[in-house]
Amino acid sequence: MRDNWILIIMQILLFPLTGWSNPVIFPSGPHLVVPKGGALELRCHDNNTNSPSTVVSGGVRWQRERGRRLEGEVEEGGGVVLVRVQSAQGYHMGRYACINNNTKEHSSIYVFVKGERCVLGVCVVCCVCLSMTVST
Repeated sequence: MRDNWILIIMQILLFPLTGWSNPVIFPSGPHLVVPKGGALELRCHDNNTNSPSTVVSGGVRWQRERGRRLEGEVEEGGGVVLVRVQSAQGYHMGRYACINNNTKEHSSIYVFVKGERCVLGVCVVCCVCLSMTVST
């Protein structure tokens, strides 16, 4: 019985509980609407980070859907990862996921760029051609 207690104590000391909670995204919500040409700013931090002394470098990171390239400035510091785009365009639209590198838990937000003509996240260019017949 004594050996079991030693094993339990060693597991607690060597493998601390992390809480397994999702990262927190600001602004919160399932989606964000940004005007075309407007500023886009997304922040993410690990929900388990309670004080600066517990911040682990590289704890969370941003990723785009389907391996799309992350556009804009990416800043890390104090347990927070920030994505900043000065002038949002149609190619900035899509799902942004914040991933905890240790637990692999993630949270996401869908960014819509207002002013783009899109259906279900697919942007299309529409042309309307008018034909006028002149009778003489």
